[in-house]
Amino acid sequence: MRSTTLKRPQLPTVAHDVQLTTPPLSSWDIGLCALALLLCTLLVLSPLTRLVGVDHFAAIAPFVNVLLSFSSWLPVDLHLIADPAGSARNTSLLLSMGVAVLAFIIYGISLWLIARKPANADYRIVQRWIWAIALLGGLCFVFTPAMLSNDVFVYAGYGRLVAAYHASPYFDLLTNYPDTLNLYDDWRGATCAYGPFWLVICMIVSAVAGPHVLPYILIYRLLALASNLCNIFLVALILRKMGRSNRTVTMGMLLYAWNPLMLQENGLGGHNDTVMVTFLLLGIYLWMAQELRALEERLTARDYLPALVCLTISVLIKYSSAPLVILFFVLLGRRAMLAAAHNGEKLLGQLREAGRDIAIGGLACAGLVLFCYLPFWLGHGPAEIIQSFSSPPSSYLSYNSIQQALGRWLDVNRNIEGTMGFNFVASFTQRFLWQVLNVASVGLMLLIGLVALWFRPTLRVWALSSIALLSLLYLVTTWIFPWYITWIIGLACICLPMQGRLPRALVGTAFQFTVTIHFLYLFFFNVPPFGRWIGLDFLTTLLPPIVTFMVLCFWRIRRVKPVSLAMFVQMSINKRMPTTAKR
Repeated sequence: MRSTTLKRPQLPTVAHDVQLTTPPLSSWDIGLCALALLLCTLLVLSPLTRLVGVDHFAAIAPFVNVLLSFSSWLPVDLHLIADPAGSARNTSLLLSMGVAVLAFIIYGISLWLIARKPANADYRIVQRWIWAIALLGGLCFVFTPAMLSNDVFVYAGYGRLVAAYHASPYFDLLTNYPDTLNLYDDWRGATCAYGPFWLVICMIVSAVAGPHVLPYILIYRLLALASNLCNIFLVALILRKMGRSNRTVTMGMLLYAWNPLMLQENGLGGHNDTVMVTFLLLGIYLWMAQELRALEERLTARDYLPALVCLTISVLIKYSSAPLVILFFVLLGRRAMLAAAHNGEKLLGQLREAGRDIAIGGLACAGLVLFCYLPFWLGHGPAEIIQSFSSPPSSYLSYNSIQQALGRWLDVNRNIEGTMGFNFVASFTQRFLWQVLNVASVGLMLLIGLVALWFRPTLRVWALSSIALLSLLYLVTTWIFPWYITWIIGLACICLPMQGRLPRALVGTAFQFTVTIHFLYLFFFNVPPFGRWIGLDFLTTLLPPIVTFMVLCFWRIRRVKPVSLAMFVQMSINKRMPTTAKR
């Protein structure tokens, strides 16, 4: 007897003919927003340089001076506190945060303007504006002599270890060698915390840059900017492949490209997180061909291995995407079970088919991981290899987390040590407790994602489950920085349109994180009245996303039918007229 299976809903088709025949949409309003956002980018450069300026840009000083001249007129010191040095830093910090707030307002207005435009109009001019600001704004940050993070020097140190000294960053330290980068690398005394694919990139960059500092800054920033532009392109491709309207595609591009956090961190920070997201999105795009096929069709290894390889490479850049790959295996296995059920297989046969796909994919991923790690593991025993995964600072230190904030509160309040309140707070600073919370949170969200994918094995459900997992991880992790939020933005963009309260809540929470994560910078520089990251300061970054999720999840938005002025007047007259008795 033929078994009943879950039918995949037909995706809406994009009216491509409309795009070709309809004249380009009027985009003067988006153009004004684009110019305003570019102006915000130029205005923030001088405050950031005064706040955390570096001296490595002397070789291109004339060009940098022209770039900074657009905002050099901003006040240096507003005399907010008595300490002159602290007051100047406070002024730069508040100016940069104020410009960031203005940029987010322009970002929101731009989204609102696009949301009001026709669904399948010609958005080519609007998309050109999006590309222009993503490129120009990113280049402004690339050549800005300010650094909110020294990660590029950490990458440079790993690359020098491999390229210049033929050592493995998983077991050796840069401090063991007389390298000039020891002066700038914050983690020169720690082993590598990234995957081997990223180390290969670091090695190639170091072979080009040598011992010079400026090339490292520019190369890694340009690499992050190039990856960011690729991500915008991939978001557009994925949404088009899903059959979304031209408006939704354009909105997804703008959500990713014009987000102030993405603009700043990708151009200024040069982090490898952007490259990790590129391979995540590339894997999603390669899977889209199978997503559009009927659930009853049996997939072969060549259908899903390209996507799995890209997702595995993202893990080999940064381990943070590993839980997402596990969820993808759930999607793959459930997809195989439904195909087997359609062919009349019983539960045992369905599990066998799913196990075969998971085994083939798992072996391919394991082989790729071993192939990439092996050159860095040669000459080291199993005990050393296992130890290398727990030796990076992120395995035993705490940064910008609840644990660190509470720990610093204990350090300041040692005078009440032994009291009930002190002991209560101390119980929440134990490393083991937070490790358990991290594992439990990931395990819980993997279980929820498994259940969700079991009932609806689609890419959209996988992306939403991944957003939920990473968002919960942001709350309980012991190690977080602002650029970590970039992990979920690409996933949130491909979930458009936000149909349903839970998807709306997850996507809204993702973008709420990009706003409130800026509070970390208020406490990073230890400037009054903000001071250091301590006590309940974690509520500034974590409480707003939680509130956003709860409101969007449980608040039912009612769509009100627009009423014209004439209709409103007629309704008011009818309401005031006395009712007559029926004859």
